[in-house]
Amino acid sequence: MLTKQIAKQNALEYLRAHDVGVIATIDQEGQPFVSPVYYATGENFNIFFLTTSGTRKSQNIMNNERVAFSSGTGPEYIAVTIRGVAKLA
Repeated sequence: MLTKQIAKQNALEYLRAHDVGVIATIDQEGQPFVSPVYYATGENFNIFFLTTSGTRKSQNIMNNERVAFSSGTGPEYIAVTIRGVAKLA
């Protein structure tokens, strides 16, 4: 059985080894919106991606910073999912 620390380290290594994931945002009606993104991973599971201010995901983040992010692969099911807040920079 994996310890929590080993599982976190494995998850961080997985995220750093990949560059495509899905960001989920919430629109003004409270409905979820999902969009694929290329990303980079920083320390403490910080996820960085680029988008323009006119995209739906950017507009959603401006209205509600709560997001979820996931990156996964197959055929052996491996996925990392994160919930948190997004900050526009």
